Amino acid sequence: MREAARIVAVAPTVICLCLIAAMPIVAGWSMPTEQALPPRPINPLKLMEQAKQLQAQQITDFSTIH
Repeated sequence: MREAARIVAVAPTVICLCLIAAMPIVAGWSMPTEQALPPRPINPLKLMEQAKQLQAQQITDFSTIH
């Protein structure tokens, strides 16, 4: 009887420890490895050219600004 109680008590502990040990392995399987691309460098001359093409509006009445 004591042997059966010991098995019943030890079995869940062993199962939990095995599951905890397997978690990093499962996490590694489910995560795809993606290569991160570095950000493209920003060319300040192209930004200035784009800023020149923007149309500016003169504000005459500040109550119309939302």
